[in-house]
Amino acid sequence: MFARLSTTLLYVLLVLTATAVATPNPTAPFIKATAEARDT
Repeated sequence: MFARLSTTLLYVLLVLTATAVATPNPTAPFIKATAEARDT
């Protein structure tokens, strides 16, 4: 079960990474907003 969960998390991470690489413009403001919210 743990192996299946690990594989699922790896797949999700891969999809998120591919999405971030495919669309760098929307990602940067999101990270910046997240960083600003974290600092406050």
